[in-house]
Amino acid sequence: MHTLLLDRWSDTRTLKMPLLFFAGPVLGGGDWQSRAANIAEKLIGDNVCVIIPRLYPADHRLSLLQAPESPAHVGAPELAKKFPWERWHQPEAALFHPWGGAIMFWFECESKTEPRTDGLPYAMSSREEVGEWRGHMMYDERIRCVVGADPKFPGRNQMLERFNDAFHRSFKIHNTLGKTVEAAAKTMLRGCAFEQKDSPFR
Repeated sequence: MHTLLLDRWSDTRTLKMPLLFFAGPVLGGGDWQSRAANIAEKLIGDNVCVIIPRLYPADHRLSLLQAPESPAHVGAPELAKKFPWERWHQPEAALFHPWGGAIMFWFECESKTEPRTDGLPYAMSSREEVGEWRGHMMYDERIRCVVGADPKFPGRNQMLERFNDAFHRSFKIHNTLGKTVEAAAKTMLRGCAFEQKDSPFR
């Protein structure tokens, strides 16, 4: 398994394996991403690059598994900006990477021991983000996106209602992190061979 963390840009076109982007709360989320990566590795093995929009210490296992960095982006100022980093890698995982991939949203309940402390609402940007991708999915069924949420996550039922209304059918929001990773692993195997220049997200 390879990883790609927030401080690194890689040319994903050189990675001959599916891309799995972990989207969801970071601040106050209790590092569900590490648990999800462990599950993904057990399910998929080495043939996946897990993309995680957060940082870990240099000696952390997920840091040591990072994919090679693109020389053109070493030390680039945009490395410190989460939004353009996500804007680049999410469409690759969801649609354009020729070896397949998926975006996996997981909405973990806020950590009681390490809650968000910057004064902003927990999971605010993640709620906006999943709404944006719901809109993309409404008009392009090729998009590979899986959603899961803890049954106790505030607003889960409203989120489900919005998905059901958008697609005029029962949309599956998975109840556990394990089931969400498993669904993402199955979804990302739907391959893709679209040219990067055709991306409407760039």
